[in-house]
Amino acid sequence: CTYLPGKLSKHDYVNAMWKYGQKNVHVSIEGGNIFHSNLPFHAGYLAQFEKAAVMYSTLRENTVTIANDENVQEIVTDHATDGYKNELDYFAACIINNSQPVECMPASSLEAVKLCYRHLKN
Repeated sequence: CTYLPGKLSKHDYVNAMWKYGQKNVHVSIEGGNIFHSNLPFHAGYLAQFEKAAVMYSTLRENTVTIANDENVQEIVTDHATDGYKNELDYFAACIINNSQPVECMPASSLEAVKLCYRHLKN
């Protein structure tokens, strides 16, 4: 894990590599809040599989890119959505329907935060 300071703390940007046991699975994560305020927020992923890689970014929210050794294919979809908006819509529906949420629970959020802070202890 490496991290950089920002306006909020000494670790406003984190870059880490996770290795999952004996499955030979590696995950690289990065993110933070050190950029200029006019740079648009984006989230996304890049995943490598045996026969192809898949890339998605909210900067091109309706496009998923798939590449292999022979070609690159861009798939346009109207199913790609904004995860943050989906969460807000879900909680708003819970309020409107006067129902207790069963997804996106605080305990799950706390575990995600704990996982991030584990990197800072190294």
